[in-house]
Amino acid sequence: MPPTSAQTTPAMPPTHKGWRAWLAGIAALLAAGCSGLPQEVDRPVSHALTAPSGTTLGRLVQERHKSAGARFPSGFQLLSGPQAAYSSRLALVEAAEKTLDLQYYAIHADASSGRLLRGVAAAARRGVRVRILLDDFHSTGRDAQVMRLAFVPNIEMRMFNPLTGARGSALGRMFSMLGDFDRVQQRMHNKLFIADNAMGVTGGRNLGDAYFGHAESGNFVDLDVLAAGPVVQELSRSFDSYWNNQRAYPVQSLVTRKELDTMRSRFQAADAAAPTTPETSAAAERPGPHESTAAQRAYIWNQQPMDLAQAAF
Repeated sequence: MPPTSAQTTPAMPPTHKGWRAWLAGIAALLAAGCSGLPQEVDRPVSHALTAPSGTTLGRLVQERHKSAGARFPSGFQLLSGPQAAYSSRLALVEAAEKTLDLQYYAIHADASSGRLLRGVAAAARRGVRVRILLDDFHSTGRDAQVMRLAFVPNIEMRMFNPLTGARGSALGRMFSMLGDFDRVQQRMHNKLFIADNAMGVTGGRNLGDAYFGHAESGNFVDLDVLAAGPVVQELSRSFDSYWNNQRAYPVQSLVTRKELDTMRSRFQAADAAAPTTPETSAAAERPGPHESTAAQRAYIWNQQPMDLAQAAF
């Protein structure tokens, strides 16, 4: 009996040609997501600074401990607000003389991270050895541009437990998890920001606008502590164990600078082609992560570095 108006005609199955096209598309996605990790990887072993007392921060810690007559050798200051959390990191970047070690689950390519990471690059240019260890899970799309730091002299950057597949496609990387779920679910959530193995910040914050009270769509509420003294050397030992682990892959073994340049050009073209609305016009007036430091200082709260000599340890 032919269908009445109340009945629905069942969908016709795809033709053989349609099935072949569909399967070919799925196969292409899987192929993009399942290219293996590099096998021959050079991971030079390195460790934290052995003599922090020879740096300005190290001497400051010793002097503060001596003058306070402290019972315990390590000091802590709670960083309860986003401004204190941000200004303490700015201060560590500017004060570092020998080493900077950063370890994070996520670093977003946005305004607040942009200012911090330009400071990190400036520290590298003045001779500071910089090591950045980043979990690979969120390093796709625009956030993959953070990996450009690996190509700055004096900066080494490694990705922990990387996913496979093209970084421009989050979908392709999700497909890569299907056959390797036991491995890729083991993520690194550590968060460290250590200068000269003498002072460091640790706690709940990753790096990005949403962690420093500056995102438009919502912000995380986290706590950090500024630590000084022997406890920082303990944090550095933890960093070293992850840094020298076989699951930490140098950025250069995973992606080329040319590939990152191509991705950036694609995003810039997409931004230029996007329709203009009052919201996008306002956003365009805000400095992005690659704008000048002067513009960032005017926009990110005009935040100044914390005076570490006055830290309430």
